[in-house]
Amino acid sequence: MIVEAKAIKAKMMNRVAALRGLCDLFSNKRKWYEDLCEYYGVTSRQAKKLGVRSGTRRPSLPASSTTNPVSGMTMAEIWKSKPRSTAEEIYNWQKDLGSWSSFRQCYYHRYDSFDWLVKGLPSASKYCEYACGSAPICNWIVENVKDRVFHFTTVDVDCEHRTFGEWRLRRRIERSGRPFTLEALVVKPDTPLPLKDQYDVVSIIEALVLIHNPLEVVQHITEHLRKGGKLWETYTVMDDYRTKDWVSFRQAQEQRPAVFDYIRANYKLLEGTDPDIPEDAARRCWEKL
Repeated sequence: MIVEAKAIKAKMMNRVAALRGLCDLFSNKRKWYEDLCEYYGVTSRQAKKLGVRSGTRRPSLPASSTTNPVSGMTMAEIWKSKPRSTAEEIYNWQKDLGSWSSFRQCYYHRYDSFDWLVKGLPSASKYCEYACGSAPICNWIVENVKDRVFHFTTVDVDCEHRTFGEWRLRRRIERSGRPFTLEALVVKPDTPLPLKDQYDVVSIIEALVLIHNPLEVVQHITEHLRKGGKLWETYTVMDDYRTKDWVSFRQAQEQRPAVFDYIRANYKLLEGTDPDIPEDAARRCWEKL
């Protein structure tokens, strides 16, 4: 029954994606691949091919003015190609991926809506997209929210998809002609985490599961979220044989109970399921007490 349900869900998702793709074809909005094509000098067909996920994939990733080409290795092989014990070594993995995550994240989020984050959020609110990667949420807001502007902060380690995401977001803000503001912060190894401002909303989506210090990060975010502010997070329970020996993935799972003990002590759950359910991968919204 479970296998059948998953198969039905997969078929439905494929149909939805096809319908969204058809709508995208006739939309005046910028296509998900156009910035990739401009930045990396690829075709739309190549952008799609480079964005599709596969555990055994060894893509030939293009260079840019800010990264070197990468080819002939899976993501796991890139991880294992160098020591990954210290914070600096772990952070460098993201840089060693080259343009991998730029393509993957743009493709993965190509039809996503982030209305759940901005719904009811007043204009001029301060929003931080923490562990932003290619900044899909900020980019979506600029492209789709026409009645409000926001003050953005993006945060991530020094890596190609962060650099590409910032470039894309600044270009999109400029094209919009509206007074969005952007502060792009970089997390550096063995230095204090970078937030200085107080925010109305912070999101950390699909990232806590990847980082070696999730408790420290959530505590840092909480210090910079105003009382009554919203924290959106996902924190997947992972038991993947391919990554169980990776230091950052293992530490992320080990710290997960402590992270949610801290969150429960400092927040009220507004939306989403209990984080302790098996195989949790839900999106949650918490209000700071």
